[in-house]
Amino acid sequence: MRRFDVVSTISYSMIERAVLKMGKKDNLIYFPNWVDIDFITPSADRTVFCKLWKIPESSLIVLYAGNMGKKQGLEIILQVAHKFRAMENVLFVMVGTGVALDGLKKQAAQAKLGNIGFFPLQPYNKLPNLMTFADVHLLVQRKKTDGCMLPSKLATIFSAGGTALITAEKDTELGVLCDKYPGIAQRVEPENVEAIYDALKKMLEGIDVDSRSFNNVVREYAEIYLNKNRILKNYLDNLKNI
Repeated sequence: MRRFDVVSTISYSMIERAVLKMGKKDNLIYFPNWVDIDFITPSADRTVFCKLWKIPESSLIVLYAGNMGKKQGLEIILQVAHKFRAMENVLFVMVGTGVALDGLKKQAAQAKLGNIGFFPLQPYNKLPNLMTFADVHLLVQRKKTDGCMLPSKLATIFSAGGTALITAEKDTELGVLCDKYPGIAQRVEPENVEAIYDALKKMLEGIDVDSRSFNNVVREYAEIYLNKNRILKNYLDNLKNI
């Protein structure tokens, strides 16, 4: 790393780690994941997927979208769904693929979870609709996950004005983000079924299905800090200065 004129990375925690490795910070650039805020917007029609998957518009949708690998510990979503099985208007939707998908489907079938559905990856042009389809987005991680990571899916969730429930430890990049910007997401400790259930239940109870609204805090954050054009301009300006 010391051989290069410039080193960039996607999170502040990674910058701190780079400083420790390099012994200096004057050639480090914060270069985060970005989003097209004009493409992913809160105004996208959420009913597209209600119609496509024949889901009542009055349903409360808890969405996990993305890679279904083993490192995330996605089995916990099934455990939480089991606790919601008596609430007929709550539906857990898992969209994507990965090495853990078949196992998750098998577990859901064995547990007879009628409140969870699995759907394939969707085309990019429908991403805005998928983001607004969710009443609550789930971002699930195991304990001791690399605390420097800032998942790229957050950018699309925030740009759509989505409400997110994040499992992250307090001293991680995600944990610090939630503390620094109140209202940006609900954070609970990882691998705690009861904590996830309690937080999610409270979040869902606060939703009026007849007049859904988006999260202004996260949309504003996306416009200021995740705007593709602004991030690329800052990056180029930083390169010119160095």
